[in-house]
Amino acid sequence: MAEVKNNKEKNRYELSVDGKTAVAEYILNKQGVLFFTHTEVPDEFEGARCGIKINGRRFQGC
Repeated sequence: MAEVKNNKEKNRYELSVDGKTAVAEYILNKQGVLFFTHTEVPDEFEGARCGIKINGRRFQGC
């Protein structure tokens, strides 16, 4: 499985597999608190546990 990356320029975590990308977008406020605003996992990733991987990485890499 590919590695989850924090794309700080777009304020989102990304997981790309076979040309498709799962994302978890966030806002970081002035106090350093991270708020997740949107997640999207392509249908092609169904059953591949990509949603679990990107969500787990979000909390480990804040």
